[in-house]
Amino acid sequence: MKFENSLFEERYNDYWNRTVVVLDTTIRNSSSDQNLFANRANVGELIKTYQQNVLNVLSNLDRQSLMFEDEEYVQKYRKNTIEQAREDLTFYANLFPEYKNISSEALKAIDKDTSLITDETRSFTYTK
Repeated sequence: MKFENSLFEERYNDYWNRTVVVLDTTIRNSSSDQNLFANRANVGELIKTYQQNVLNVLSNLDRQSLMFEDEEYVQKYRKNTIEQAREDLTFYANLFPEYKNISSEALKAIDKDTSLITDETRSFTYTK
C-alpha cells in the first residue's frame, strides 16, 4: 500500500490543518492583537500544544511507516513536517523572546529521535 495520495496521507494532512495550522495562526496573531498582555500570556501554552501536535504526527507516522511501500515518500513527508515545525518554532522564538526557552525545548523534543538536527536548532538552546 502506498502512502502518497492515500486516505492515510489525507488524514495526516487534515489533522495537520485542523490542529497545527490553527495553532500556528493563533500564535502568530497573538503578537498583533490589541490586548497584548492577555494574549501573550497564553503563547507559552500554545507553543507547547503546537509541539505536542507535531510530535503526534511524527509518532503516528513512525509507527505506521512500515505499512507503506513508498518508504522514500514517507521519509520525505516526515522530513517536511520536521522542517516546517523547525521554521515555525524558530519564528516563535524570535517573535516572542520571553518564550524562547519553550521554543528551544520544543525543537529539542522534535529532534530527539531524528538525525535531522541542524545548527539552527542548536542556536536556540536555552542556557541559564
